[in-house]
Amino acid sequence: MKDFKLTDHFWLHEFLVSRDHPELAESLNPTEYHIRNIYIQCAYIWQPVRDRLDVPIIIGSGYRDPALNTAVGGSPNSLHMDASASDAFVIAHPNIMRGMFIMMRDEMMDRISQLIWYPYKNMIHAASLVHGAWRCCQIRHEANPLTWEHFDIEG
Repeated sequence: MKDFKLTDHFWLHEFLVSRDHPELAESLNPTEYHIRNIYIQCAYIWQPVRDRLDVPIIIGSGYRDPALNTAVGGSPNSLHMDASASDAFVIAHPNIMRGMFIMMRDEMMDRISQLIWYPYKNMIHAASLVHGAWRCCQIRHEANPLTWEHFDIEG
């Protein structure tokens, strides 16, 4: 697949990755539909975050095909599989991730369907609002899925 620039700071190949299974990510072959959804994430979520915080955003997991999704233990209905979700982090002080989550929660929920911060993984999961109005905003504090905070979202 030919790589190309999606926005000022993001290229397509950055969304065809997996921190846990890079060998499976090498064979990803997104369709036009997937590339469109990746572009929507870039243009409406990750590029504005990058511009606002002025720090590099690293995508740790983007588009997943069914094999990669199974390997990483993803949900059978994961939005990663239609390229509407990705997991990102910054290599910086941990407070940057906290600030990034708060900024996204407070200013960007009109374009995000899922926003989940995993402090123990140093990762933020975000999904674009391609799939309608169902939205969630959570902080998952530990590997135990029963220990998380949920934020009500108006709208």
